[in-house]
Amino acid sequence: MKQTIKPTRLIHIDVVKSISITLVVFGHVYRNADELSLFLQSFRMPLFFLVSGYFVNHDRYNSFKKVVSRRLNTLILPYLFFYLLTYAYWLLIESNFRGQAGGASYDWWLPAVGIIYGSSSYGFMGHNSPLWFIPCLLSVQIIDCYISRINNFYFQILAVILLTASGFYLLPMLHFRLPFGLNTASVVLVFYFSGKYIRRIHSLGIATKASIVVGVLIFYYYAILGNFSTYDLFTPRFDNKSDYLLQAFSASVLIVLICEMCVSLLPKATIKPLSFFGINSLIILCLHDPIKRVVIFIYSKASGISIADIRDDLIHSTSCLILTFLILLPAIYFYNRFLRDLLKIDRAHDMATRKPLTTTSSTTSGGC
Repeated sequence: MKQTIKPTRLIHIDVVKSISITLVVFGHVYRNADELSLFLQSFRMPLFFLVSGYFVNHDRYNSFKKVVSRRLNTLILPYLFFYLLTYAYWLLIESNFRGQAGGASYDWWLPAVGIIYGSSSYGFMGHNSPLWFIPCLLSVQIIDCYISRINNFYFQILAVILLTASGFYLLPMLHFRLPFGLNTASVVLVFYFSGKYIRRIHSLGIATKASIVVGVLIFYYYAILGNFSTYDLFTPRFDNKSDYLLQAFSASVLIVLICEMCVSLLPKATIKPLSFFGINSLIILCLHDPIKRVVIFIYSKASGISIADIRDDLIHSTSCLILTFLILLPAIYFYNRFLRDLLKIDRAHDMATRKPLTTTSSTTSGGC
């Protein structure tokens, strides 16, 4: 009989996602606009988009219909579930007890409209702003499926450059946000597209990967870190177009390569725990924002330190980060154990797996 061989997980990608989601949560807790914060913010989300493009399969995602149908159970349903869940919490509880601190107080209808808007601007998604990533990613994947239909690779690159340039220069002139995160999607498309080709590095030897890491590090130090004191270089807005792209792309490639090298050298027992948060990064992305607000509030009451001082202090912010992840652990278990099957939600396997060289094999057993 034919036996299907399941794709194997690439653990280093899960580790990369663990790093990225940790930086995302940390950035939402630590609000001091110092060089460390601005540096981390400059590449944490581009890294997510780069990894998302790492395993895109255009045989499966070659039309709008296929993208939406295949992403229904991996992105769209989780997005709707977590959006409505956190919106109900905000509407019934948080909006009645909080002021403007933390961006948690808006007219009730703004987050309601935001469910199809995909933007945290103007109060849309203000109850759980990190959710902007999901509709934006879906928009990126739809755009990319049409770009992939272009037979000429250089024309594909040209299309990506033009769309990225429009995101940097033309769309800001509209002075309003397009739905489904299209403003941001046009900018981060370049990272998603790059991820599709960076995965080829996976087949290189460890010595070659090490030489690439050393080369990029040298370039990174002299071209970027040499200007570390320049505030504008690390501003996570899209004001510094070329600097922003260079910073985000270089850091993302370095993290992917270093994680892959570490995973190949260290024992799995050491690496596997580091991949846990990456495997569950979607749950963390969707739940951490309201949870961290509760954590910071309780931490402030217990310590007698103001919320502003907590979020400006590296040690206190790190403590709140750890507490947030500890609270997320039972939430992750409950979601995976009970809600996932109930809601018929699947993991986005293609974002952390690779197809084996042989997809089927013939075996004989017990007369079957």
